[in-house]
This record gives sequence, C-alpha cells and structure tokens, in this order.
Amino acid sequence: MKKYFILFATVLLSVTAMAQNDVDAFRFSQVNWSGTARFMGAGGAFGSIGGDFSALATNPAAIGLYKKDEITFTPVVINAIGSKSIYNGEEVPASRVRYSLTNFGSVFSWRLNADPENPTTKWRMMQFGFGYNRINDFNNLTSATGMSNGSSWTNNVLNNANGINYSNLTHDGLAAWNTWLLDTVPGSHDEYRSYLSGTNLLQKHDFDYRFEAAGITAIVCTGDGSTADEAEKSLMEHPGVTLRILVGAPREGWHDFNTEYKMYSSSFPRTEDTPCGDDPMLMFFTSGTTGYPKI
Repeated sequence: MKKYFILFATVLLSVTAMAQNDVDAFRFSQVNWSGTARFMGAGGAFGSIGGDFSALATNPAAIGLYKKDEITFTPVVINAIGSKSIYNGEEVPASRVRYSLTNFGSVFSWRLNADPENPTTKWRMMQFGFGYNRINDFNNLTSATGMSNGSSWTNNVLNNANGINYSNLTHDGLAAWNTWLLDTVPGSHDEYRSYLSGTNLLQKHDFDYRFEAAGITAIVCTGDGSTADEAEKSLMEHPGVTLRILVGAPREGWHDFNTEYKMYSSSFPRTEDTPCGDDPMLMFFTSGTTGYPKI
C-alpha cells in the first residue's frame, strides 16, 4: 500500500519543465532567405527554376534566364515586434514597428552576338547581378518597469562588486566606488557595503548645524553604526524635528522604514494639487571639507 501511495503522490507533485531543445536550436540556426514577393510566395523554390533575382542567393546560375536589365526591391511595410514582461506584478507590454527591405538588387544582361544569324561566339548572353536578400531577424524588444520595493540599483552593483579588489573595479562598480555609494567592509579589500544617501559618520554637532541652519522638521536616518545615536542626542535639543524615520533597524520613537513603506501604494498619479514648478521639494547640501556645508 505504501508503494502505491508514494507513486500516487509523485504523480500529483510532478511538474512540466520546458527549455530549448535540438529542434529549437535547428530552427534558430536557419537563415531562411527573404526576397521578392514571388520568391517568398513560392517558398524560395526558385533555385532550379531561375528568372528571379532572389534565386541568385541560392543558385547564381538562376539569373541566366534574364534577357534584359532589371532593378528590383521589395519593401516590408510592417515588421511588428511585440513582447510583454511582468515585474513586481506589473505587466508591461512592449512593441515596435519597423520598416525594411527584404531584398534590393540589380541584374544586367548583355547579348554577346549582335547578329544571331551570324554568331561570332558560342556564348549567347552574359548576366551580372548584385544585391542583398534579408535573412531571419530574431531581434526583439523587451521592456520592464515598476516600483522596486526594498531594493535599489546599488544593491545589484554591490553584488557584482563583491569578491573584486577595489583597485580592480570597473564600469558601474568603479563609478559607485568613486562616488561613495560603495565602501569596503572594515578589514576587507573585496567585500563591500552600500551606504544610503548621506553618511554614517555624522556627529551630534553636525546634526545641530543642519537642524538649525535649514529649519529641519523631518529626518530619514540610517541604522548603520552610531548615526542614530548621534542624531538622537541632537534631537533632544530640537523638538521641532517631529518626523523621524529610521532605515535598516527598528528603534523606539522612530518610524521603521523597512516595515512601513510596504503599507503605502506604489502608484503616484499626478493631480492638479501635485507639487510642481516652483514648489520646494528637496534641500541640497554642498560637500564642504570644513564639516559645515553650505545650505
């Protein structure tokens, strides 16, 4: 009985997995010449019949039937590319319409005997052709957009940088290193941590200056190190800072960003009352070397 039960459970739990196989590999390796409408309408079967420019690609002797010059081109008016992707539950369609030519070329024909009744050579005609036929095009367009909850671009850069000595960083990793988005973990040369916007080296007097100079009423602070401790020392003397948000760790008297941001919508429709134009949105500090940046 136990064997039948295991067999029955295995059947119920089985899933189907699909991937590219040898048939797909063969399909995507085929060039499948495009060409004139006549050529494509006959499935490309003009290699032996001849008399069509597109057959030049499969059998050059096919233009031997030409008795006069010809210029040919075949436009593809619409070549639609479409796909869709899902990111964080949001489906995003992507499409593109392209215009192209499936073929363009010319065939020239010369009669070698001006007088067929009195030929001067056994060669009757000579043809010369050049051009191009379009082959399979596997180009596609994919677009994904949405609100990235709980992560940022810097996380991906950090993951790619880990294991690489800071002196060997390149591309995004080097840019993040040079702008202090990444820093090494103390005692390591190839393991990194990512700072939030700002610094975790501020002391009480740094917060005092900022709170007083700018009339700050809200603070978003990192939970790394002792930054929040230094901020609280200053907040005791600045009761006007009523909104306190801590990122990275819960703390009494602070809103926990990591928990509460999930409560809010990721959709931000613009209305007539939406801040814009001259409405103040951010306060920027310059990176002064004195420790007291201008506001």
